[in-house]
Amino acid sequence: MASRLLHVLKPLRATTLLLHQRLLPLRTLATRPPPRSPQRRKTVPISTTPAPAAPPPEPTARATGANGYEYFGSTSSRRLPFYRRPYAALGATAAAVFLAGYIVTHLETVPISGRTRFNDVSPATEALLGDMAYRQVMAEVGPALLPANHPYSLFVARVARRLIAASGLNAADWQIHVVNDAQRNAFVLPGGKIFVFTGILPIVQTEDGMAAVLGHEMAHQLARHSVEKFTWTKILVVAQILFVAVFGPSPFLTRAITDLGIMRPFSRKCESEADFIGLQLMAKACYDPHAAVAMWQRMSHADVGQDVPKFLSTHPSHSSRIDKIREWMPQAEETLRDSNCGESADEHAADCIHFTVAV
Repeated sequence: MASRLLHVLKPLRATTLLLHQRLLPLRTLATRPPPRSPQRRKTVPISTTPAPAAPPPEPTARATGANGYEYFGSTSSRRLPFYRRPYAALGATAAAVFLAGYIVTHLETVPISGRTRFNDVSPATEALLGDMAYRQVMAEVGPALLPANHPYSLFVARVARRLIAASGLNAADWQIHVVNDAQRNAFVLPGGKIFVFTGILPIVQTEDGMAAVLGHEMAHQLARHSVEKFTWTKILVVAQILFVAVFGPSPFLTRAITDLGIMRPFSRKCESEADFIGLQLMAKACYDPHAAVAMWQRMSHADVGQDVPKFLSTHPSHSSRIDKIREWMPQAEETLRDSNCGESADEHAADCIHFTVAV
């Protein structure tokens, strides 16, 4: 019976396997998600009617400057230059009035020459500057100073005392120093500090020649040239700041204007004024003013080959100095006659003419 059952089930089993093989693909397809249908693009119809034109932009405000250029934009938002603002004229007028008043109240007359000049440095400030310069010079030349009883020191002091008396300045404030150095130089610091280098003694040769040198240097002190230069230096600093603010930085042009165009000509003017005042001082002190011409001629021979162009120099040339001294000689001779030197002074002057300092 079992064999008969197996005989019946065997075809059934074969049929089942066949159905399973046929139905498996259908079952797989049934489990897959359905395919997505392709989406259709939306089409926008093109209109043949022209689009309305955009509204035109509002006109931009224009402003024409003084230089002819047109500036675009809101004129109210643009800042005007300071010189075109309403209060600029009022401020400039007030500044001009103040400056004019300040200048007028600081004008003074240079003794002997009679030149009117602006100077706002007080005598107290001048004394302070002189003390500072004196300490600096003494630190440099102190070891080379000759004693007060040295023949050269006595020679210089003898001339200096007569010139100080003729100048009317306070003799108590003056100090005389002779420096044992080959420089052909002499100068007077503010406050009456005289420095004479022994190198210039062969040039001056006599007391009259020494009077020409010291008269020139003391004239700088009498005219207060050092503080006048200090005043001009302050003015030029302000002028340079304004120049840069208006025209922009230009170091070469600024230096050319201030140094070559202002300061060096001003220095030459002060030197020429000191020559004139010094000539009057030596004549008033009963020294022969003609010795100034001889002294500058010797100085010119000693400085052969050292000339520089006039516009680069702070001092007049020797030939220019000699010409100006000869031009002023009639006034110096008149001062000498009016000084009541007397015969004793003339005899002393004659002795001094032949006094030569050996170096």
